[in-house]
Amino acid sequence: MTHAEKRAQYLADARQIVATAQATGRPLTQQESTRIESLIADSKQAAVAQAADDLRAPFAGVVKQSESKRDTAQQVGAAFGVRSITPSTTGFARQEWSQGIVASLDLPTFLDSIPGAVKHNITEPTLKVAVITADASAAVVAAGAAATAADPTTALVTLNPYRVVTLTEISREVVSAMPDTALQAFGDSLTVSVRRKVEALAINGSGSSQPRGILNTTGAWGIALGGAMSNLDFIADAVEKVQRAGGQPTAIITSPAVVREMLQIKSATSGSNLPVLQANALQPFANGATGLVLNGLPVIVSTSVPADGGASGNASYLAVLDGNALHYAFQSPSQGAAPVELARSTDGSDYFAKDLVALRATARFDLAVANPLGLCIVSGITVA
Repeated sequence: MTHAEKRAQYLADARQIVATAQATGRPLTQQESTRIESLIADSKQAAVAQAADDLRAPFAGVVKQSESKRDTAQQVGAAFGVRSITPSTTGFARQEWSQGIVASLDLPTFLDSIPGAVKHNITEPTLKVAVITADASAAVVAAGAAATAADPTTALVTLNPYRVVTLTEISREVVSAMPDTALQAFGDSLTVSVRRKVEALAINGSGSSQPRGILNTTGAWGIALGGAMSNLDFIADAVEKVQRAGGQPTAIITSPAVVREMLQIKSATSGSNLPVLQANALQPFANGATGLVLNGLPVIVSTSVPADGGASGNASYLAVLDGNALHYAFQSPSQGAAPVELARSTDGSDYFAKDLVALRATARFDLAVANPLGLCIVSGITVA
């Protein structure tokens, strides 16, 4: 029986109950009223399920890798009594701690500060994006002559978001005794933990059962400084390498330690306290930026950039990046939901016997440098 047929049957049964009562000239009993309400609710669920089937039918057998699925998840979930996940800006409020899935929150990271970087918000497990790594060759063609076909060089970027989770346990008595502000701060700390892990993966991910981080990009340009910074000429070299490959640098990514060293390089060899690194009035300390600009490029800081490498354990890194070469994705549970899912254990879980509440924050994340020649990594920068 189809969902449409079930809906028709539910409504017919409800009409029959009313007709029977009218035929005997009596009002509906409480039991009959309750039964009618149940049948009407069932008919609405069947209508939603049928609508979902109707939306999917035209796309049966068709797969589009880079197009998000139509959002029927919330409709189907509602039909079965599953509460949909909607974006929240409040996090864990006291009322929400009594529920299962409580909210979904945005997850701002330093990646959002990179001009030109392409962010994908997806619901499917895998996203494939075709990108052009080299333009097609153009030629001068005489009037009336045939042009020779030339295709651009393309690469297929595959993003398979990995699950990033933090889980903590807390006594139910402590939860009940916490003031609202403390509950809020506790919930926020889970999101901060996920954000820090995402940033660490975006910088240093090995690519083995986790995202491959920017500093581990295979085929990127490389410059080995091998010492302290006496000047910033190596920045010009890194910019030139990216431009030589047809890219246009949009940002510098580095560690707080390297920023400190750069601020100590003055614009004159003597008698000047003016650093070469200047303030960026358009982006003052926002979204992970340092509020600084160098050679026209915003300097973005991340504590995930190592500052303890090299033989002496005090070497750091700097990356000059064409943001257009960077693609990153967050997979959300449904269309319109934010990247971080905040949830707590229910009374039916293993935590019930312990009288504990388990809190979990989950994000699904991946990134890729689509064109490695759009990235130059400077290594071996000695820092104090």
